[in-house]
Amino acid sequence: FATLSQSYAALPAVDQLGILSDAWALGLAGQQPASDALELVHLLPDDAAPELWQRAAGIVGTIGAYAKGDPARRAAIGRFAAARLGPKLAALGWASASDEPDVVSNLRNTLIATLGDLGDPTLTAEASRRFAADAADPIPGAQRKAIMNVVGTNADRATWDKLHAMARAETVPLIRTQLYRLLASGEDPALAQAALDLALSGEPSETDAAAMISMVSNAHPELAFDFAIAHLDAVSAKVDASARSSFVVGLGGRANDLAILPRLEAWAKAHLSRDSYRAADAAIAAIRYRAMVRTQRMPQIDAWLAGAD
Repeated sequence: FATLSQSYAALPAVDQLGILSDAWALGLAGQQPASDALELVHLLPDDAAPELWQRAAGIVGTIGAYAKGDPARRAAIGRFAAARLGPKLAALGWASASDEPDVVSNLRNTLIATLGDLGDPTLTAEASRRFAADAADPIPGAQRKAIMNVVGTNADRATWDKLHAMARAETVPLIRTQLYRLLASGEDPALAQAALDLALSGEPSETDAAAMISMVSNAHPELAFDFAIAHLDAVSAKVDASARSSFVVGLGGRANDLAILPRLEAWAKAHLSRDSYRAADAAIAAIRYRAMVRTQRMPQIDAWLAGAD
């Protein structure tokens, strides 16, 4: 790999993409160090094809997801993302050109989403500024979803309240749904709890309420799972009958920590039929896999990032 990495930047883009994807897949499988993929991201030429930067951002974002719940890890991958992906976003700029290929516009949005999810302060400040100025200077449609997702993910109480007021006032169903989901996407546990309470308040539609509870589980799976168990009848009433058997275990199935397994397994055994138990098996397998990555693969990435700092 050391020999390959020396010539990586000179390879054709299709070969670089294949090697990068293989390095990540083999790293997760334990066939080579998981940090090899980050080494290739580090070596990626500034003028590399957008598809390569898209894959690189995806890998960085996935590592960030595995690091959730571990502030030191999140900070380390955040610093790397800021140093490596931040300049690429700056070079692209925040606004699409009229003749810009879709692949470039998609890359811009991926970079915004990845840096925003990791809480990059420069990125989140700019997203907040654009959100605050939206009435006078509307956010371009091509970037609106990505920027609003950053705002929702990093919302403080004042921003959450503003989004809530916007949701209540919105008359277009699709936009109203998007706003309610943003209310449930935050990293702040207190605001996640507020979103769960709002979901059962009767204000959002049943479909939006179920989506909000599911959205909370992306960042706070144990909170959402425990909330659903504590309010099972009310939550079940918001979920389509065909999805009820998998909804609650699906919330817990997004956890990274094995500590949730006894509660999830006990609930599934008490409430799911044999035919429905496959949803619990899938959730349990997903938790075990993520826990394995965190304990067996992430230390290699930790060591590489420490050296990169």
